[in-house]
Amino acid sequence: MAFMYTLGCGVTKASLAAFIRRAHESGVDIHALSYRKNGQVAAELALPPYAFDQRAQLYSLSKSFTSIAVGIAADEGLLRADEKIADIFPDKLPADAPEAAREARLCDLLSMQSGHAVCALESMLEGDPVAKFLQAPMPHKPGTTFVYSTGATCVCAAAVERRAGMPLTDYLEERLFRPLGIARPRWKTLGGVTLGGVGLYLSAADLVPFAEMLRCGGVYNGRRIVSEQWIKAATSRHSIDVNNGSHDWTAGYGYQFWRLTHNAWSMYGMGGQLAICLPDQDMLLVTTADTQPLAGGVQTILDAFWNCLLPGVADAALPANPAAYAE
Repeated sequence: MAFMYTLGCGVTKASLAAFIRRAHESGVDIHALSYRKNGQVAAELALPPYAFDQRAQLYSLSKSFTSIAVGIAADEGLLRADEKIADIFPDKLPADAPEAAREARLCDLLSMQSGHAVCALESMLEGDPVAKFLQAPMPHKPGTTFVYSTGATCVCAAAVERRAGMPLTDYLEERLFRPLGIARPRWKTLGGVTLGGVGLYLSAADLVPFAEMLRCGGVYNGRRIVSEQWIKAATSRHSIDVNNGSHDWTAGYGYQFWRLTHNAWSMYGMGGQLAICLPDQDMLLVTTADTQPLAGGVQTILDAFWNCLLPGVADAALPANPAAYAE
């Protein structure tokens, strides 16, 4: 397998090769990768026929962008995390809505504890998505039971749109995308509302500045994008699903961010769209990939990272020495 890559910041060529080899031999199709330490490139590559700046759907990694949109809106005083959804959408609350729908707060939806027993998205595909969300059965008390729901994220996006008075991509254009150097992206909608939980199209090159901004506490190139308080809340554990599989995926869930082992947090989309931050080491890993044909494919990427790539970076930042190689 031939590819071009860039090394710097003390990462070893052997550790990068071991990571790629382990992923490849496990059947994981890595498209692009950026590994960074202290804001410097440790390793970066794109595997043919893919390009580092090639956009594709991020699937559920879109959720983390919606979380930051809520955080920016909260910083601006447009809404509060503890605000009830029924107070944001009083006109959308059906007369026969379950009592839980009247009590569910924005933070409950952000932490996947809306009160629903299943993902609400399927019930939202026809008609008004917010009204259908509030009308769907909610057997659990909001804020008590983790049930992963892309529909809940859609309502979070709709809440920002309601209070901001504009589509989510318009709202984020001057507040997030342009300051990070990200060209305006495509984001799918449902019933006139940005999907929020899926449907955002970006590249690995777009994800890097977003992840770096979060690693730096909400600041990018000297500009405050979102409050550090929101990032700490969003990446802290608010809920947990003990039946969610491996140790990495049972470490907890924040506000549309996953907790991982190694005191890490991550943004995750189906197929291996990943951005992982290790705050203790000031490290980031961004990948775009396709693991869908492989059971446990995302865990394969994580295991390769923990066991192959992570040990190959020097503890201290070294003078950058980027170079391109063919292998």
